Amino acid sequence: MENKNYKLYKLESKHDFIHYLRFLIVTAHKQVLQYRKYINELKKTIEELDLNSDEVKFFNGEIYDEFRDKLGFVSLGLLNIFADETNTAASYKKLRKIIDRKKDIDFGLSDLSDDIQSIISQFNNGRNWSAHMPESIIHAQLEVLEKNKGSEITNKLINNYNPITAYLYKRYDKKWLFSLLDQSSQNYEGFRRVLQQMKKDYSVLIGKSMELVTNHQDIRLFDEDFEIPSLSMEMQNKKYKRN
Repeated sequence: MENKNYKLYKLESKHDFIHYLRFLIVTAHKQVLQYRKYINELKKTIEELDLNSDEVKFFNGEIYDEFRDKLGFVSLGLLNIFADETNTAASYKKLRKIIDRKKDIDFGLSDLSDDIQSIISQFNNGRNWSAHMPESIIHAQLEVLEKNKGSEITNKLINNYNPITAYLYKRYDKKWLFSLLDQSSQNYEGFRRVLQQMKKDYSVLIGKSMELVTNHQDIRLFDEDFEIPSLSMEMQNKKYKRN
């Protein structure tokens, strides 16, 4: 029986690189479309709440939470696609590094521009920060607390072990929603540009201008599509045995 490590996708032939990049492009394309949809919904909500008016200062906090969750979920997925460097992750940054090292295949690709490299580097930093709970956030919380409340109140709060207080807010300053829109719009521009670079690379690899067709289907069935992540999880945990 074949003893294959399905956690890794070996990149050996030019075909392997093309197939790998095609997977990344299709996945990123769908998520970028979804991200843009959420941004447009956010812009519409800001207009409906009349937040551009000086008279409106606050809004229902649940609105921010919902948009943050939706945009954050898609954003993290895109950051992973573009810039994840963990051993068993599939990403464009990882692909380009392997291409740079693999001298036995003539890919015909030019070096990435400084601008695109900078965007991908920022994505990698953003991915590393947002994909886990950084310990620096504890330091930052204490620094901001002391700056705004003073050392005496800060020490009193951190040395009071019980009860623990979790603050939830009904209404938010409208700056929260504008900040989310601004950051999401900047992210979208970066996502769009890196995806465009991936398409350029793909065109070079296949020797002609690539065509990406968005095929809208009426119904998405469950069983076959859900089998893919389920099977991937088995492979990740080395439980998959091919018959």
